[in-house]
Amino acid sequence: DEWNWMAIDLLDDLEPGQYLDVSTPAIDSMVLVIASGGKELKREEMFGSGKRHALGNYPAINLSVPDARPQLFIGVQSGKPLTLPLRIRTAQEIRKDTTTRDLFFTFYLGVMAVMLLYNGFLFFAVEDKSYLYYVLFLVGVAGSQFMLEGYSWVLGLDSTSWLGARIVHAVGAFSGVATILFVQQFLDMRRKAPKYFRSFNVFLGLYGIGAVTLLFGNLNLSYALINLPAMAAFLVIPASIQAKRQGQPSANILMAAFGAFLISVTVFAAKEFGMLPYNTYTTYAMPVGS
Repeated sequence: DEWNWMAIDLLDDLEPGQYLDVSTPAIDSMVLVIASGGKELKREEMFGSGKRHALGNYPAINLSVPDARPQLFIGVQSGKPLTLPLRIRTAQEIRKDTTTRDLFFTFYLGVMAVMLLYNGFLFFAVEDKSYLYYVLFLVGVAGSQFMLEGYSWVLGLDSTSWLGARIVHAVGAFSGVATILFVQQFLDMRRKAPKYFRSFNVFLGLYGIGAVTLLFGNLNLSYALINLPAMAAFLVIPASIQAKRQGQPSANILMAAFGAFLISVTVFAAKEFGMLPYNTYTTYAMPVGS
């Protein structure tokens, strides 16, 4: 619930018509003040994430003020850990990025929808639970990527509503639970890797605790509890090796797929912690990996 503030001295050669591009949709509330000599020149207030702004999913503020060297004060509040990437850009550059992002996620949605429909058909044709769990996995993974990129406005949700404030957390928990259920079924883990099966059940319990915490409104704690069992993804590789040794032929497929996915997760995490630059490749690492 706390607000975090920062002060930035803007560039001397700030040109008219330039915007501050706040390249994240995860801010629940933001106040921006442009001042000079102790005098407020402009104030912008935004409340509620998951909204479609004038130039896209990310907030963008026009920095045109009648002063050559203004100072910028930004206050942000979020119900989840937050990285705050800031860029000064023109409206044309922001619109170009927005169009590229929308096209990419439209293509991404198409790919995931094809896989979902195909595996849904297979489930009804052969009645193998693996296909059902895989469909749920696809819904969770695709849904979490869309929520993290601020597309919850498509569903009419933003963080000013009870559900909108919790949708990212809830979809993340659903994605994690669906992933575990799919992996357990796909590897026949109960018989082929029972120790890992029990470990994954513990992670399911943690997701349950995170969900209960979410209902009571402790968003930051819930976010941490939901992300903690996401470490189960790193156990998929050794669990697959164990299942393979016990004669499970599908283990090789899962190792290859999750190996690529874990690389993308590592790239995304390194970007969030400042170890890799914030650019097109690191921004889209997670959806590409998924």
